[in-house]
Amino acid sequence: MHRVGLALSTALIAVVAIAGAPSTGGADEPRAETAKTTLKVVRGPAVQVEAITDQEDLFDVYEDGFVNCGEGRTPLAPAWSGAPVLVSSADPDLGTFGTYSIDIRRPRSSGRVRPAAICAKGPVRATTKHKASGTVSCGKKLAIGVPVSSSSPFAESPVESRPVGRNRWKNTDADSMTSAICVSRRAFRRVQTLKRSKSFKLGQASAAVKVKCRGPRRPIGWGYALPLMAQNEAIFPGITNKRSVPFVSASTPAGKKAWKVVFRTADELGAKTAAKVTAYVTCAKPA
Repeated sequence: MHRVGLALSTALIAVVAIAGAPSTGGADEPRAETAKTTLKVVRGPAVQVEAITDQEDLFDVYEDGFVNCGEGRTPLAPAWSGAPVLVSSADPDLGTFGTYSIDIRRPRSSGRVRPAAICAKGPVRATTKHKASGTVSCGKKLAIGVPVSSSSPFAESPVESRPVGRNRWKNTDADSMTSAICVSRRAFRRVQTLKRSKSFKLGQASAAVKVKCRGPRRPIGWGYALPLMAQNEAIFPGITNKRSVPFVSASTPAGKKAWKVVFRTADELGAKTAAKVTAYVTCAKPA
């Protein structure tokens, strides 16, 4: 009896020792997560962008904005404010230190741009999905799109980059990649997508759309729809391609519960038609 008891005790100690062994930090090991989801707006250092010196420089990639969410945080929605610029791409990194790299194309006027991101901590369990164009699906997860994952300076037909239901993201720009961050539905509750539209005022180069989340919800993602504005198209010297739709010149949190998207005409001159632009904002309550 004593020998059997001793054997069982030894086996029990061995199991406890294995369960309590320190983590090896392997690549397949999920990030340590807190019980509740928290959201934080993190702003990166401001970037000085210089104006084009020649029309051939128009929309050239000039600077790389960078946002570090911090250890254990997941980057969700990219943001930027300041001088009106066309973002070339926004690239999230879901590593230990969640980051966003935001490439900025050269503008017509010099200025400073401040990149930012909504960052989440908790049971997010994020992964990414990419496709050359069209619609990506996150399956059973919630899709938070990267609305400017890669943006061509050329566009001659209406463009959308927006959520479709809760688990898909749609991009109609054939020259741009479709990307989405897929997160666990355990991380957020009461998910709701709001759509707001606004028309350009004649003679105004910009139109701002502000969307406020309802109740306890907070913004976790955004998208847009761009109309055809042929009378304000941007023409590129020596190139047959042109841009006949406006662009998103800024997209940023407006307090804790709202989001603002600023649209600008392609030629950055006063609007000649009262075209309607649309902002989509995904709102949710952190679980």
